[in-house]
Amino acid sequence: MASRAAVHETLQAESIQEKHAEIEAEDFVPEQEDDEQTSSKVIQFLNEVYKERRSTRYSYADLLLFISYFVLYILVLFLQRSPGAEYKVREGIVEVLLPKDENGDPETSFTSHTEIYTWLKEQVVEEFWTEPVCGNNVCEDPLEFAAFGIYGCQTDCGVANTTTCNLILDTRLA
Repeated sequence: MASRAAVHETLQAESIQEKHAEIEAEDFVPEQEDDEQTSSKVIQFLNEVYKERRSTRYSYADLLLFISYFVLYILVLFLQRSPGAEYKVREGIVEVLLPKDENGDPETSFTSHTEIYTWLKEQVVEEFWTEPVCGNNVCEDPLEFAAFGIYGCQTDCGVANTTTCNLILDTRLA
């Protein structure tokens, strides 16, 4: 009984191998009519591969150009900097913004969040965002402007120069 099953399995395996061999032979040996279609498909495939690779090459070239431009830009910025001027700007900002300790040096740390809020209110908000006062003899643009009617600050900016313009409207529609 075991030998019969083994023979049956061997025959099935041989028939499967023969079918695979026939299919493979058919795939690799095109008929005369299919030859033109196959070559057309191969050419189309190669053309698509070529276009994709060309697109990839151009994309890499664009990336290289962008990186080169960026490096050149950063290099120009680096060469234009002046350490002396940067130090003066930094010291000016530190002197204006940072609170002073008892020695007069700028404080570099805060002990609580209330100190941060107090510092922000006193040194930043009240210092830089002040409401202009009308009547202090300083015309502070853009919030103060020359007076026109009831608007503007006449004491600081004066009266707006106006020109009289007469407008005649004709309402005839025909």
